[in-house]
Amino acid sequence: MWEMVRDSQLKSTDYLAICRAQLPGEADQDILQVVLERVAYTLVRYVPESVRVDEAHAFFELALATLASAADENAKVAWARSAIRCAAAPDDVARLVRIVDGSETLNGFEFDQEMRWSITVKAIAYGLTDGDRLLADQQRRDPSDRGRRATLQAEAARPTPESKQKTWDQINGTGYGSFHLTRAAMMGFFWAQQSELLAPYVDRFFGSVREIFETRDHPFARAYIQSLYPAQRAERDVLDRSKRLLEELDDSLPTLKRQLTEHADELERQIRARAFAEQG
Repeated sequence: MWEMVRDSQLKSTDYLAICRAQLPGEADQDILQVVLERVAYTLVRYVPESVRVDEAHAFFELALATLASAADENAKVAWARSAIRCAAAPDDVARLVRIVDGSETLNGFEFDQEMRWSITVKAIAYGLTDGDRLLADQQRRDPSDRGRRATLQAEAARPTPESKQKTWDQINGTGYGSFHLTRAAMMGFFWAQQSELLAPYVDRFFGSVREIFETRDHPFARAYIQSLYPAQRAERDVLDRSKRLLEELDDSLPTLKRQLTEHADELERQIRARAFAEQG
């Protein structure tokens, strides 16, 4: 069914409905984890923007309800991660924050520190009033290197023009002191709900990616295109920009050519899948 969604033979929304009906009863933990990851990917990439938040909310509610009733500890962890990945509306992220704070409980389940950081980054990205307070709480709880990376990811996710400009300039300039820290900032930059705010960075990405591959080392360049290619914008214009750049490239940058081709192919698949899901 997953391949059928990718090939525009099964509507992404129908796939999600089947997953909601079947996954709560799935006993095989390997299957559960793989399909929950595909659900999250489907919500971001293959679901039409007009219904993305509603579809995500439906799975978010299911994930929390299934988590609260699950007996198996591994299943609880899988459903907790799914709920965090699927939270795509401010109210859903706010509910996760309440669970972190302890004002709402899930039958005794507690988010681990990695989950807390994921929720914190989302709280900042969605502009929640509790975001900075939650960020300070997690910085006190986890002053490790993981905490530093998560903090940079959260700052890159902050939904203000000033924050985006500062992050972009630093990524493309001196970086954050190490590759791993700079990559964390890259990973926090693009968010689907920040589409209008991030629109100028489509041009900036296409204007800078060739130079990045010409002047930076392979790990940096790979992370750059992986995180900053505007993959969540399933738009014909982005696809056309990708194809034009591919036509301009010669054989001097084979890695860029290969990776950009892969991204363009996947973007074209997204556009088709979203259009197919919108058919009557």
